[in-house]
Amino acid sequence: MAKATQVGRRITEIIEILFELASTVLRPAFYILDPVGAAATDLGALMGSRAAIFGMELSHDTVKAAELLTAMNRLPESYQDALRLASDPSALAAAMKAGGCPQSIIDDALKNNPFRNLTPNQIVDKYWNADKGTWNWPEHSGFADGKYTTSTSLPPGTHLDRIGYPGGKFLGTQGDSYGQRALAPGSAAGGYHTYEPGPNPLPSGWQIRHGKIGEVFDHGGGGTQWVFIDKSGEEVPVDTLIKMGVLTDTTKR
Repeated sequence: MAKATQVGRRITEIIEILFELASTVLRPAFYILDPVGAAATDLGALMGSRAAIFGMELSHDTVKAAELLTAMNRLPESYQDALRLASDPSALAAAMKAGGCPQSIIDDALKNNPFRNLTPNQIVDKYWNADKGTWNWPEHSGFADGKYTTSTSLPPGTHLDRIGYPGGKFLGTQGDSYGQRALAPGSAAGGYHTYEPGPNPLPSGWQIRHGKIGEVFDHGGGGTQWVFIDKSGEEVPVDTLIKMGVLTDTTKR
């Protein structure tokens, strides 16, 4: 009985250590890995292989979380969640589903994810522009070879959409896949929105540019993007176009 009590007390102590270490997942990995492994070994000896496996999984997840934090700290706060989603395809899919994205777009985001084999720090190294404090956006506003068509109105029956907040400026074409849109890493925040031409015309001197999306962020591109330009040459946010009646939000919630 005394031996059983001692074993139980030791198990309790080890579990407390593991929980204490788990609570520090957002600390640097260099002083988390070894203690977790040691505690897991002790617990495995007392409780068998299941506990050892649990300890190894906890150790692995702890190190991954610590590495993600290190990479996130290299970015402004407004970009950190996108990095988290880019690093975790299942989290990206969940965020897209919660935002109302069509299942076909979600499936393509999982199937053709260029970031799935990269660590968070590798994503930052490859796609982040530290000098500009943003992603490495392509030249020519993302139009393939800088080519686009201009018009002063949307063709009848045009169905546009956007993955992201309405405060953004670029629109996609409904039916284009995730990869065809060549979105920045982890793009999902802000939900999925659909649009059609509104009742009001463009102001004088404004134009619409649309054309093929170029390859960027290791996406193949090939979809069609749209952006509205005011008479000063500036890109106009989508929510401004809605307020003007140039676009109608047809998003179903």
